[in-house]
This record gives sequence, structure tokens and C-alpha cells, in this order.
Amino acid sequence: MANEKVIDIQAARAGGARDSDTEVSWLLLGKLAPPLQRVNAARRTRLLSRLDANDEVALSVIVSPPGFGKTTLLTQWWQALPERGVLRCWLSLDEADSDPGRFLSNVILAVAAGGVDVGALEISARQLLIDMNVRQLAATFHDAAERH
Repeated sequence: MANEKVIDIQAARAGGARDSDTEVSWLLLGKLAPPLQRVNAARRTRLLSRLDANDEVALSVIVSPPGFGKTTLLTQWWQALPERGVLRCWLSLDEADSDPGRFLSNVILAVAAGGVDVGALEISARQLLIDMNVRQLAATFHDAAERH
């Protein structure tokens, strides 16, 4: 069901959201899925395989100047993850996400759209009512990940 949210986000971006049950604020449409690729970019197989090899790493950092294909590379990798049985989420950030409550709400919504049941946190995040108790939030996230 959560994977349907990702599909609906993409459909809504294209103008065809299906129902109010999976309705997402228009402000989130461009944040919870990678940008649409309007051109066929060359697959960077060597870089994609390096990302695949980092399954056991908690964080990978990709550094290159603007315009060198970071988003395109990550979009290609993101699209291939379901074939490997990997859950995925996407969150694009902007200046407004410097507000801690909004940032955490968007992280929760991205994780929920990626297929992790975060329970009542998703409802709170949609209403921007996230409790800023970081320990409690981390514990809830940990519990959700363990259940999955």
C-alpha cells in the first residue's frame, strides 16, 4: 500500500492523482519522488555498481560540481532498487526544510512513501504536528524499521 503512494505521487505530478486516500500536498509532489527524466541519459554503470556495492554502508556521499549528473545517477539507481528487493525513499530538500519540524515531517513522509509503516507518525507529519522530542522520534523510527 505504501508503494502505491509513490506511484500516486508520480501520477499526481503528471495531473492524474487517483483518490483522496493517497492525496499528498502539492508542496510535496516534487519532493518525494525523483525528478522526471525527460532525456535518455547514458547509464553510468560503473558508478551504479559502486552504489550497489555500498549496501553495508550507512551513508554514501556523492560529491561533484553542479551539472555533473548527481541527480541523474541517483534517479537511475533509485529506479533499479526494487529489482533487488530494496525499499527506497526520496526526499528533495530546499531552504524551507531548514525548519526542524518541517524537515522531520518530510523525512517521515518520504520513509512512509518508501514502504515503511511509521504508524501515527505519518498522520502527524501530514499535519505538521511532529513532536520535536528527538529521542522519542528516533525510538519510533527504530521500532518501525525493526517491524519491517
